[in-house]
Amino acid sequence: ECRVVVKPRLVQSLSLNATQKELIIGDAFSLTATAMPENATNRNVVWKLVSGDAVALSADGVIQAKKVGEALVRAEAVDGSGVSAECKVVVKPRLVQSISLKLEKDTVAVGDRFTVVAEVLPKNATNHSLQWMVSESLLLKHLGDGTFEALKPGNATIVAQAQDASRRRAICKIEIVVPSGLKDVVAKGDAPHIRVEVNTLVVEQVPSGQWLRVSDLQGRLLHQARSNGEALRITFPVMPRVLLIYVGSRTYKLLLAQP
Repeated sequence: ECRVVVKPRLVQSLSLNATQKELIIGDAFSLTATAMPENATNRNVVWKLVSGDAVALSADGVIQAKKVGEALVRAEAVDGSGVSAECKVVVKPRLVQSISLKLEKDTVAVGDRFTVVAEVLPKNATNHSLQWMVSESLLLKHLGDGTFEALKPGNATIVAQAQDASRRRAICKIEIVVPSGLKDVVAKGDAPHIRVEVNTLVVEQVPSGQWLRVSDLQGRLLHQARSNGEALRITFPVMPRVLLIYVGSRTYKLLLAQP
């Protein structure tokens, strides 16, 4: 008699179609494993995510990049040979490729507030954050999120720059003019005498009993009082750029010159 024992031909080596792979967030890549020798009894492998959470790994070796970071993926022979192969995956952010700025008009008046709308592409860029800058901070103030306030007449440039490694930027130019129909109030005739002391508006020569009302350029009431014949003093936390002053039935428009 002869007792014959037949054993499987084990896998001796595994090779992958990539041992290092760089992906961008949102990308996918299919790993494939080749087991040798070709006549090995069972050439199947199992895929394992050894370390890192930057990717998702399917049962058939498809890697999906989820977030910035690194991961180590391993293919292991299932025949008990203990043979394996690994691929190191590095996931990087999807960078901004372009920025475009949209402005309703390129001429604004002192005292105006306006918003510049930025379109960042591609839409699936990892970081859409922008840094806003102005060329002339004495003329134009950034209030946040692309909203600006015009301070003084002149020309200024607005810059929006991507906050990722691309450092992409876009610019738009804007002209700031004196509001139409507004001018400094000059005391003459029966007009009240108006002056500004730092953050205090001083109005004199208002007839006793008349109402004094002060609003901003948008018509929001800031102060009102009835005159007793003496100087009226109104202090603001921050002095507005443009004031509308109503005395009785008359309206006086005041554009405050900025230092």
